[in-house]
Amino acid sequence: MVGEELLDGSGNRVVKLREPVRPPTDRAPERQSAGFSCQQPAASDIADYNLILFGDPGSNSVIARVIGQLPIRWSKTEITVGTQKFAAADHIPAVIYPNPANPKRYVVINSGHTFGDADFRGTNAWLYPRLGDYSVLTATGDVALSGFFDEQWWLQ
Repeated sequence: MVGEELLDGSGNRVVKLREPVRPPTDRAPERQSAGFSCQQPAASDIADYNLILFGDPGSNSVIARVIGQLPIRWSKTEITVGTQKFAAADHIPAVIYPNPANPKRYVVINSGHTFGDADFRGTNAWLYPRLGDYSVLTATGDVALSGFFDEQWWLQ
């Protein structure tokens, strides 16, 4: 196991990662990370770890709290990146961004694999990150949009 497995107050499995996560650029601050499901991370977790979040704003309360402070908007019906809009029913975002509660750390939102079933069957070489700082994926895993923030973390 790469981390400490815990249960939150609702019985959801939470894993605090012990091994570093390598963000897609060398702009990375300290690289220790923690994953949370539906619990509020403690102040010490926000200070000490990058937060790796899975789910959506309706299933993960931490995502619900931070999404309004990120350059990507995500509601029940729509995902918005800059001027581009995508239906939330059949698209998912993936993003890494400085944590609004601690800009020395990152928040990562990921709702699943960044490769499709056919890719996985052929080789495991697809298991490395292939996307930018932000992406919007279709329900089938195709990339609808992907890009990098500039050095000030603005959409380009």
